[in-house]
Amino acid sequence: MLLSESLQAGSTAAANKSYAAGYEKGRSDSAKQQYHTLIEQQRQPAGGIDEPATLFEIPLPEREVGGTILKPSTRTLRIQE
Repeated sequence: MLLSESLQAGSTAAANKSYAAGYEKGRSDSAKQQYHTLIEQQRQPAGGIDEPATLFEIPLPEREVGGTILKPSTRTLRIQE
């Protein structure tokens, strides 16, 4: 009887360990799937078609940032509707 109880306890412990490992793997896979879905949504436009973008050249004057004087420059602003 003692032998069968120890075999039963070992079997139960192994089953619990396997269940916990499978549960953690499932949680990990779910998180990865949500991450990849989010990244894919950000890559594609909402309508699924490429909408034209308008580019504007914005002149920036000479300015001081954190004690550093930055020379005049130009930046491109992309507007997509």
